[in-house]
Amino acid sequence: MADKHELKRVSIRLVPEPPLYSDTPVKCPEDAVALLGMELEGYDREVACVVNMQADGRPVNMEIISMGTVNMALVSPREVFKSAILSNAANIMLLHNHPSGDPTPSRADLELTHKIWEAARLMDIPLLDHIILGRNGTYCSFLKNGLLPAAENLEHGKAAEQKGSILKDIRGCRKETGRQEAGKTKRDSQDRGR
Repeated sequence: MADKHELKRVSIRLVPEPPLYSDTPVKCPEDAVALLGMELEGYDREVACVVNMQADGRPVNMEIISMGTVNMALVSPREVFKSAILSNAANIMLLHNHPSGDPTPSRADLELTHKIWEAARLMDIPLLDHIILGRNGTYCSFLKNGLLPAAENLEHGKAAEQKGSILKDIRGCRKETGRQEAGKTKRDSQDRGR
């Protein structure tokens, strides 16, 4: 009876270097489409996958995280990041197909991308792009079309500007705290001198 409720222990083993899916770095949407376009285009239902990449853009692996119906696939952040963490990915890229052939993102695609982007930001595993594949090489890149929250920030330099502003605020706070401490020390020494 005790065996029925036994809790199994899971262990993870680190290996010196993970095998690579491809030696060719994925530096732009066209590279990703060339790498996986033919594979995903052939499905008659929506299939979503995550490409786990090293810091230099070389794909460590590709994992199908959801296989759905002709017009939708459910994607959970849990499934996306499970393979990313186990693959020791520095970055990830999402791809999925539209069997209809029209790569135009749906409202659900936009919401999913924002959700994954937020989770990626929190986990410090950047989502580089989400690409929807149509037919005959057609695709929609969220990054290229400004639909990825990070693209908006990078395009206008807001991320660097914001970082600089935060650092300025921190320095200003430190200076002010230093002035307050110096003033307090001066008053304390004056009080002791009386």
